Amino acid sequence: MVRKEFKIFSITMSLVLLQILGANSFLEASEVQGDRNSGNLPSIQELTEGMQKMDGFLPLYWDEDEGELWMEIPELNQEMIHYVGYGAGLGSNDLGLDRGALRGSRMVKFEKIGRKVLMVQPNYQFRAVTDNPSEIKAVRDAFARSVLWG
Repeated sequence: MVRKEFKIFSITMSLVLLQILGANSFLEASEVQGDRNSGNLPSIQELTEGMQKMDGFLPLYWDEDEGELWMEIPELNQEMIHYVGYGAGLGSNDLGLDRGALRGSRMVKFEKIGRKVLMVQPNYQFRAVTDNPSEIKAVRDAFARSVLWG
């Protein structure tokens, strides 16, 4: 049986780690300055002007003044491997949150729905092995994909 205090600690630590990683500022279209009535959003160049660019598979932009980290997604609907890990430990071996430890991986892709970008984990555990479109749809509806962020 898991003690209530541990559950609260786990949830609190998860929220703290998300804040530290800046997960709440990645691609927040609702925070982007643009003409909300016409649906126009600024270009990547306009939005990231003056930010420090960090090139990589997914380019990152650091806004030191605002303390925000933005991520550019060059191509939507492209599957990629998403790893979760810790850059630093918490100074306590008992917790098991050791520096550099990986906490799992999964396949994800970014999909645009309206003005939002969602990070989606496709469901590869349950599949319909058939050409029947009704059966494929039934399995897809019964075993949904997971929206991890957005």
